[in-house]
Amino acid sequence: MSHSFLTIMLLVTLNISCSNQENNQDNIDRTDQTQSSQDKYLIELKKFPSTLVDFFPNKISETYGYSQTTDITNECIYFFYYSLRNNEANSIDSSFRIEAKVNYNAFDTNIISIRSKSLIHENPTQERFYENRVIGDHNYFPIPYFQRKDLSKIGITDSIYSIESPCGLSKDFKIYLLESKPGRFWKGLKPSEKMPKGWENGFSKGVSVNTKSQTIIYWFVIW
Repeated sequence: MSHSFLTIMLLVTLNISCSNQENNQDNIDRTDQTQSSQDKYLIELKKFPSTLVDFFPNKISETYGYSQTTDITNECIYFFYYSLRNNEANSIDSSFRIEAKVNYNAFDTNIISIRSKSLIHENPTQERFYENRVIGDHNYFPIPYFQRKDLSKIGITDSIYSIESPCGLSKDFKIYLLESKPGRFWKGLKPSEKMPKGWENGFSKGVSVNTKSQTIIYWFVIW
């Protein structure tokens, strides 16, 4: 194998690695409220359609984190903003309970969750296929699967996540879906064969609240 060929392969690998780092960002375990942190958060939000983030907080909370991806090879686009140890969790819960189109308990076994390709690659047993969006008299709109993030620095990871949950969140979470529509909303995302007919592409946005741990997660997902 020639030296020039090896050089080209190395450059390609480096470019892919840099691209993935740019398209996938986690800012977790943050407790700083500096102006630069505030500005960065708002800049990140502006990367996405305003109609998908218009309900997100304009100001970062005392303890916060966010996770996002714009990598279409992951088969979904998302942004999660975590507001942790938020003493306004009860009032926020009441507000979104009124605004929500529908709400689910995190352990509702009929939940349809969008699972990233990276999650399934790490654990193939996480792959799911869904046929029905309406079960009985209940509408089930797709929501994200909340892949576990390491929040151990502030000691609350176990109160947020559960591998037994169909959406990845612990049993004390209520999930408030604000809006969901089928259709193509992000260039490059292919129709998903895992979703119910007519919902192969689409978006959902909403808020997940755990009043016991005072955790609020603002989110949207596009698939």
